[in-house]
Amino acid sequence: MKLAWWCLAALVSLVISGPLAAEPQSEELWSISGSFNDWSTDDPDWVMNSLNPAVRTYTLERYLEPGEYEFKFVRTGARELGELGALDASGRLADPGVEIDLVINHPATYTIFLNASQQNWMHVVTSADEIVIDIEMLGVPTAFGSFAIDFGKSIVPGGADRASLMFRSNWKSLQAMPRDPRSTMQWFRAVAEGPTEIHLELQHQGETTTQVLPIHIGPELSLRYRELNSFERPIEVLFEHQGGDHLRALVHFHRDMTLGFFALVIGEDSDLRWSTTPVEAGTYAIDLHDFQLSNDNPRVLNDLLDRGGWRRFRWDPTFPVRTVHVSGDFNDWAAPGEPGSIELVRQADGVYSRIVDVPAGRQRYQLIVNGRFPVLDQLNRQTATKDDGTVVNVLE
Repeated sequence: MKLAWWCLAALVSLVISGPLAAEPQSEELWSISGSFNDWSTDDPDWVMNSLNPAVRTYTLERYLEPGEYEFKFVRTGARELGELGALDASGRLADPGVEIDLVINHPATYTIFLNASQQNWMHVVTSADEIVIDIEMLGVPTAFGSFAIDFGKSIVPGGADRASLMFRSNWKSLQAMPRDPRSTMQWFRAVAEGPTEIHLELQHQGETTTQVLPIHIGPELSLRYRELNSFERPIEVLFEHQGGDHLRALVHFHRDMTLGFFALVIGEDSDLRWSTTPVEAGTYAIDLHDFQLSNDNPRVLNDLLDRGGWRRFRWDPTFPVRTVHVSGDFNDWAAPGEPGSIELVRQADGVYSRIVDVPAGRQRYQLIVNGRFPVLDQLNRQTATKDDGTVVNVLE
């Protein structure tokens, strides 16, 4: 993931030695107009300071309370002279663009940077009354499975990656995996089912903040099978978090076969078995809520396996994002927040994904980042157009 300090270092480098743009007018000023100040374009408290006029870089430091804000950069206090809004969710800007989203989770003093020549922006924590540990857990801890924690939203001057994360846990329950010191993510491998906890310490410039993170490790999940009269393994299985307590297993049979046995294992005390069962080629799903089957009494294998048009939508961001949705013909192009909208879930590897039952036939769709920016699916090169001419992806 991109780290705030690296971005700051790159911006400072650009200020010092970046390529010269066309000679700007010496009186050029940029200010911030948004929900901070009732969209005023001449508020003197929101006029940015010039870092380097030659490369047109500007900065503004402000104390911000938690909330969701929108704003734009306005040139010389008047929109008709130029304004920069969001081009996409990556921090790139355009004239005029759309309103820029800024979500503040913790009170602190923030510095907002603008590079008007390269049309990008960023913000970092400048100072805070105290370091705040803000942890996001990715994935579902299950016995003999892996999950991660991300402390990138923690409040640390200069960015969370400037702090040192120390932790300890019961080694009989959790095993920490080696971590890149430049990353804000830490992976763990769960060893035993049951409750446990992680003791976290975030250290920065002599200041230490501690937090205890309770963890409940769920039972081991696995599928075990053998094809009758064959030792091949023509089945692919993926267990994936679908949000909340919902797990979904995606099971793909490459060809028709007769199974000598098929077993779903949920912990040591639950072993559901079927024998001498014919199965047609295709993709099936198995749903679990709080590690319990949605169908709690599957008498035959077909009661367990849900055959549908299962598709795994997946998006691997190259920059920090808040949300990713999928919208298409199969949900009447429901926008984020509307009935029928489908939000992808951030997994332990940082990828956003979701397993969706898509009707048969030609289905157009697009991914929507941060609730407003459409992007194409990186893993599907097939495209089509909507009625308004927008290029989207298509499943045939």
